[in-house]
Amino acid sequence: MKEVSHMITKQAINRMLTSNVVTREVNGCYNVAIAQAVFSKYRLELKVAVTHPLLKWANQKEDNTELVRWNGYDGFFITEIPSEWNSLIESMKQAATMSDDIAQAKSDMLQIQIADFLKEMDMV
Repeated sequence: MKEVSHMITKQAINRMLTSNVVTREVNGCYNVAIAQAVFSKYRLELKVAVTHPLLKWANQKEDNTELVRWNGYDGFFITEIPSEWNSLIESMKQAATMSDDIAQAKSDMLQIQIADFLKEMDMV
């Protein structure tokens, strides 16, 4: 995907601020919160990824925020995120943050899976 500078309209800003936020787990290691503003010819997708500190060893993915303009299947990263979305981004980070208990359980499970794999491969 290309990076572009794109002027965000007031209507797009308002639609994003009122859109629903959906969260999902990715690869068992981090969560993503996604909000979309849909228009007739394109859609804007704001994505916030959050890795719990207990799972950074397994994922090594840094927390990040991306804004993508989708024209059908063509996506373009937008480099400048409007400051009006700062509170939305913070609430998306909170929504995507995994609880300490869940993160600890996933970390323990991943360590067991890795140890079992190494034993099966006679590497331990």
